[in-house]
Amino acid sequence: MKSHNWLLGYRALKGMERSLSGLARRAKHMPPIEKAFEIFVTNYYHLNQCYYEIIDDIRGFVKIELAT
Repeated sequence: MKSHNWLLGYRALKGMERSLSGLARRAKHMPPIEKAFEIFVTNYYHLNQCYYEIIDDIRGFVKIELAT
C-alpha cells in the first residue's frame, strides 16, 4: 500500500472509482459497483464535511493528550 501510494489515489473521485472497480474485480460475489460509486458521488460533499469535523476533533484531542 505504501509503496504504491494508494492513499494519494483516493483523494480524487476517479481514484475512488478505480479502487471500487478493483475491489469488484477481486470480489466476484459483489454486485456491480456502479450503484455504490453513484451513492458515493451523491454524498461526497457531506462525507467530506464529516471527515473534516472528525479530523478537527482528533486534532483537538491529540493536542490535549500531548499536553498532559
